[in-house]
Amino acid sequence: MDNCLSALKGVEKLALHSCCGPCSSACIVRLASHFEITVFYYNPNIDTLDEYTHRAGEQRRLIAEMPTPNPVQFVDACYTPAEFEAVANPFGAEQEGGSRCTACYALRLERTAIFAREREIPWMCSTLSVSPMKDAVRINEIGNRVAEKHGIKWLGPILKNKTATSSPSRSAANTACTARIIAAAAGPDKRGANRCGKNCRTIVPTGTCKYRR
Repeated sequence: MDNCLSALKGVEKLALHSCCGPCSSACIVRLASHFEITVFYYNPNIDTLDEYTHRAGEQRRLIAEMPTPNPVQFVDACYTPAEFEAVANPFGAEQEGGSRCTACYALRLERTAIFAREREIPWMCSTLSVSPMKDAVRINEIGNRVAEKHGIKWLGPILKNKTATSSPSRSAANTACTARIIAAAAGPDKRGANRCGKNCRTIVPTGTCKYRR
């Protein structure tokens, strides 16, 4: 990453996929002097609509309260758990950290690359590798692959940080990963499938969706 940052000619635009506000705080601090950042919040793996909405709200609040040298915007891709279930169900019996996680990483990073391409944002990266529980090597490999596929440059890897929280966010309760763990024989969970909640439209298939700020 340092080599990429040192090679920049000026301030460029970056799509930062964010899993939550606390993990994004360290990334924003590191990158905001080099980029105009659009935080892209796409996390269909989160267990419930209430939890998703809480995390999205904390992400918005962090951005609003964190001073940065260049603009930071927020885009919510809305809550679409059926998209996660479609890729995770085949691996429902596996332990955490296996193929289900690989599929989840790929889903979220591919959607970020599509978003960046649609918005003509030349760079992308993710907060996913910040967590000590995530496989940074695997995330970096997937990020490089999907970025190249969509004509975007991948900035990575973000260094791990066991305390990736920012005091202005006051969102320590938001740090736990609440993945939707799907049993191998279970059918789709109907609690929030393909809906975003009040005042938020349903996302339509990848590549044609419209996002909300």
